[in-house]
Amino acid sequence: MTIDIRTNHFTKRTCCSCSVEALGVLKVLSVITGYEVDKFERKVLADDGLVEMTVVSRSPFLSSSSPYAVVVYEGLFHCLQKMCVACPELDLFKLEEDELIRHWVQRCWNSNSPASMKDFANNVETHLEQKHRPFLLGDHVTVADICVAIFLYCFNEQNQTSPFLTSVSHPNAHKFIYEILLKNQGLLDVLLQLLHEHANMEQLPPAATAQVTSAMQSLQLLVKDDESPLGTPLVEYPPLSTEESSTNTILLALTKASIPHYAYVHTKSNTAEELVANVPLPSIDHVHTKNLLFKDKKHGLFLVTTTASASGADVSKALSKIVEGKANFRLASSDVLKETLGVEPGCVGPLCIINDTSSMVTLVLDESLTQSYSYMHSHPLEKCCQLYLAPTRLASLCQRGCQP
Repeated sequence: MTIDIRTNHFTKRTCCSCSVEALGVLKVLSVITGYEVDKFERKVLADDGLVEMTVVSRSPFLSSSSPYAVVVYEGLFHCLQKMCVACPELDLFKLEEDELIRHWVQRCWNSNSPASMKDFANNVETHLEQKHRPFLLGDHVTVADICVAIFLYCFNEQNQTSPFLTSVSHPNAHKFIYEILLKNQGLLDVLLQLLHEHANMEQLPPAATAQVTSAMQSLQLLVKDDESPLGTPLVEYPPLSTEESSTNTILLALTKASIPHYAYVHTKSNTAEELVANVPLPSIDHVHTKNLLFKDKKHGLFLVTTTASASGADVSKALSKIVEGKANFRLASSDVLKETLGVEPGCVGPLCIINDTSSMVTLVLDESLTQSYSYMHSHPLEKCCQLYLAPTRLASLCQRGCQP
């Protein structure tokens, strides 16, 4: 291993494990604490089931020919403990909670089969309910919470056709996972990216590959309750079938671009107003969108994505203010909609722009979507289904020309 002194790389760290769940925990924790790890490697070690973190370092005050010091931390608990030391201010690992944290981490590790993980999920549910606590050790988040949430999430996604943990069967555990992982889009992205990276490894079991595919498409829907700071789960919308997803241009583009999203079916709704009535949203940081295609002789075509409550007249006026010169924007006809974006009225969404192969349409995103909401919902070319994703992710995809 070569360490370049000029870039101050005096330490290189590698995490190895046969468990993608364990690697996921380590990857997420490294982001939270700022403990830099250069490589996360999926492989079977000498002792099957072992987790190792190898640290190769050299003092910057010695000559370049000085020998490297190599330290190996064995076991998931010890690796997590080492990472938490990097940022003690977070209080993720308190000395007085050592045994309790070790207990929960060890139970995660021992629950290495669907049957044992189901039992573990039941235990977590009972513990949270009986203790009346939002988290495993009380009112504060520890590394044990992060570990348990990721293990439960990953194993549940492996069984997406028949998940063992839902908002109905395990309301407290479901709420717990939401607070730790699903509520933090950045952390979820880190986990899904690692799962995606290891999906192509030959030694990855088929079940784990299925887990990655499912995880990239499945996020839980929850609703915030004004009386509860943790929120109350909402009945989940049924997901779009695998067959339908595999033929949908928009969903394929999002999956190829590794952008987390969730596609679900609902009552047929022809307008944004009908959507608001037919499809209640899980929380106040979710929003339905209204998508309108405007036409002006001088300025051309503009696809505007805004909130469902916005009026067409107000959108037209706002659009006129962002173009140069006079404008007379009118809603485009259904024929123009079909010709340029390949959709019928009532099926329009911002990612319809992908079908604009002639680059005739300019997409305009309402600034309030990225500033006021965590998730936006829109049609993926169909009236009877919706997808939701982070508005910032949509903006990022569009800035790349909507090319996955």
